[in-house]
Amino acid sequence: MIENTKHVYVTTGLVDDIDEILMLVASRSVDRSVSLRRIFDKLSGRLGPQVQLYNLTENIQMWSEARRLDKQDPTKQLIKMQEELGELAQGYLKEKPAQVIDSLGDLLVVITIFCQQEDLELAEVLQEAWNQIKDRHGKIVDGTYVKDSDLNG
Repeated sequence: MIENTKHVYVTTGLVDDIDEILMLVASRSVDRSVSLRRIFDKLSGRLGPQVQLYNLTENIQMWSEARRLDKQDPTKQLIKMQEELGELAQGYLKEKPAQVIDSLGDLLVVITIFCQQEDLELAEVLQEAWNQIKDRHGKIVDGTYVKDSDLNG
């Protein structure tokens, strides 16, 4: 289980690695940054996609800041989302997997920047969505999941 405490990821089973990090931080070693990088790489390998997604989100936000996109009108990002969604649909319908992958990635970048502009954390937005749907009941209607409250009301 991974818990995001803003910028620190903790997972069960990594106590030895965390102890090693604490010892290095407390030491006066000249090679501390190299050692910390080695430990971070080891942790990243064990945490895998969670850390990778976090790092990618941070990279996208820094890229956005460098281009001053973070201070622009979020409406432009909404328009960009629609454009990317159209490209995704086109790639899917024309059975072009490379275009589908590119469009999905572009959509995630645009969503990340929109969240940044609105001072929202992508992980928190996803967590909120998960909290809302995880216990939801419904059924498939014409290939789409419809929640019970929409079926009954």
